[in-house]
Amino acid sequence: MRKSFTFLFASLLFSLISFSQSKGLQFDGINDYVTIPERAGVLTGSTFTFETWVKPTAAFTSNGPVFHKANAAYNQALDVYFYADGSNGSLAIDFYTANGTFYIYDYVLPVSWINQWHHLALAYNGSTLQLFVDGNPAGSTPASGSLSATGAVANLGYLGGGNPGYFPGVMDELRIWNVARTQAQIQASMNNEIPAGTTGLTAYYRFNQGTINGTNTAITTIVDEVAGNSGTLVNFARTGTTSNFVTGYGSLVLLALKDASFIATKTAAGVQLDWRSTTAEGPSLFTVERSANGSEFTAIGTVNAPATTAEAAQSFTDHTPPSPMAYYRVKSTDADGRITYSKTLVVRIDNSIGGMQVYPNPASSAIQLQLTAPKGVVLIEVKDLGGRTVQTMQMVSQGNAVYTTMDISKLAKGVYTITAGNSSTLLMKQ
Repeated sequence: MRKSFTFLFASLLFSLISFSQSKGLQFDGINDYVTIPERAGVLTGSTFTFETWVKPTAAFTSNGPVFHKANAAYNQALDVYFYADGSNGSLAIDFYTANGTFYIYDYVLPVSWINQWHHLALAYNGSTLQLFVDGNPAGSTPASGSLSATGAVANLGYLGGGNPGYFPGVMDELRIWNVARTQAQIQASMNNEIPAGTTGLTAYYRFNQGTINGTNTAITTIVDEVAGNSGTLVNFARTGTTSNFVTGYGSLVLLALKDASFIATKTAAGVQLDWRSTTAEGPSLFTVERSANGSEFTAIGTVNAPATTAEAAQSFTDHTPPSPMAYYRVKSTDADGRITYSKTLVVRIDNSIGGMQVYPNPASSAIQLQLTAPKGVVLIEVKDLGGRTVQTMQMVSQGNAVYTTMDISKLAKGVYTITAGNSSTLLMKQ
């Protein structure tokens, strides 16, 4: 039994050591690049996803291509690249098919990108090309057509032709899929190494070769974990701290908050979120994100992490939750710029108005209204049978049953509909 335990502990220790030695490939931004032969089923067809981790090491004063593939006519091409915009640079996508040219030029880089890890993903479903940055939507454009096999060599870190440039930075975990992955799928796997046999995965470069900052001159290729379609290293020194295999993105990041402690409570003030940070290395920031549909999240606030790595309670209140459902998650960003997400919580926000009663009915001069409404201002509308609003009134609810009087003496005789939010009732004016 002791031998088995010793072996298990040794295996676990080896796994931890292997994890701590996650590797990436550093491009010097001068002349380093990788060529990858075209292979059937990889970035061909009308659906695909391209994703990778990058850590730029300098501001972009010229084009800094991450990925480039094009035929001679440049009507079958995909470019993922950074470009100079007079500040810190921007991220762009060029997509060429027989149906036309489609661009995404929406993402301007903040200064914090330099020497920080960020995840890029580009998904195409046959009608929309969408860019995700760190798992969040960062730009999209309608697109059509497909990529065909043309025999073109793909490049990592180099763009030739009339707009030459080289990528200055580190690249890790490059994956190519033959399906358009969703935001949820991208977020679920972007912080982890995945099995090479994962459904839909057609190329996978982990860059986990050689010795970090060591002498790796015997290594001339990067390995494709899926089909062995190796890429050739061009102009890399393969020794020292640049132009070589270096420390990569931590492929398995510890969750910075305890998922079991993450709860959402509906209160009179809104929705209160509570969680506890873990005893792992403390993140630099918690960002609370909210969605009305469970897929498109936006940041609604931040909470600074505690100065200590000891477990600590954290809290945030959303004072304006959407109706009828609100989805919440917490994004943790550590000191190295690495990102993890908590589980997603859903809270039902009942902003419906109900129990409307009108009396007397029929009435000739005034009516009494009773209804139940959430806290806030409630708009009451009287509409004729043609749907036209002929009279309005506002009332204030404290989140329970409310009563009010409405003067209807100036209404013509007839039948009307009284509405408040999603509740309505008929009124007969005498």
